[in-house]
Amino acid sequence: MKKLFFNFVVVLLIFISAFSFTACNNTNTEDDLVIYASLYPYYDFASKIGGNKVTVYNLVQPGEEPHEFEPTTKQMAEINDKADLLILNGAGLESWSSGLTQNILNKTLTAATNVTTIEITSEGVSQIDPHIWLSISNAKIIMNDIKERLQSIDSENADYYQINYEKYSILFDGLNSEYIKAVESFTSTTFVVSHKAFGYIANEYNLTQLALSGLDSEGEADPATIANVIDYINANNIKIVFYHEFINSAIAAAVVNETEATLSVLNTLEGLTEEQISAGEDYLSIMAQNLIEFKIALN
Repeated sequence: MKKLFFNFVVVLLIFISAFSFTACNNTNTEDDLVIYASLYPYYDFASKIGGNKVTVYNLVQPGEEPHEFEPTTKQMAEINDKADLLILNGAGLESWSSGLTQNILNKTLTAATNVTTIEITSEGVSQIDPHIWLSISNAKIIMNDIKERLQSIDSENADYYQINYEKYSILFDGLNSEYIKAVESFTSTTFVVSHKAFGYIANEYNLTQLALSGLDSEGEADPATIANVIDYINANNIKIVFYHEFINSAIAAAVVNETEATLSVLNTLEGLTEEQISAGEDYLSIMAQNLIEFKIALN
């Protein structure tokens, strides 16, 4: 049924991005630049821009929760000895980064540096939403920052990195256009999620996320908030309650039991499963799948 929501452009985006991701990871050599990324999207962006000039390692393994991840002493030693570049998210996501040595800091690119962040208040506490990559506009800025850093490190291949950036920039723009067109047809603009991970998508496309809990995916959901969300779902004929792939869906399931809504996954792209990686999924294809989920929920 979901395939009915694909149009030609989204299918093309998924096909091209999946093919390119596979290709750029099959030709690495010992002369490559070595890049470590603290989060899957930056592993993907660096792989796309670096192509066959880089070897990229994702520090967070499939199935691990990035919010709870902390590198081992061995990983830190490897980064110190081998890395040409370490890509961090920033915005408070990597609490362990405060222990980085100056040597590593000199090789570090922080993704949040050049994007506009948003602040979320939950239970009286304000904090920056770290999920900056879920804005396609932010993703392009970060990808450009990675391109410029690679050009700085490896000026001999500057044109190669530029060409790769321009190729994927077109694909990102195409997917962004698909989101914009889809939103114009939505009959509702409010979506219900298990926790506040989707503020950047909401801001980018003038949507509203109604969350059961705050930014912390493991945080307790307030009973009064849950009751208010249930009332909203019933009053507004909400069809879908979203949860994300790395958290316990028990609270969202309990809410669904009090309504006529159903559960579905909205992917935060904090990490991919081994099955998704084997299938050639990447940032573009998962964001396209998220668009399908929005179409189902908001039409």
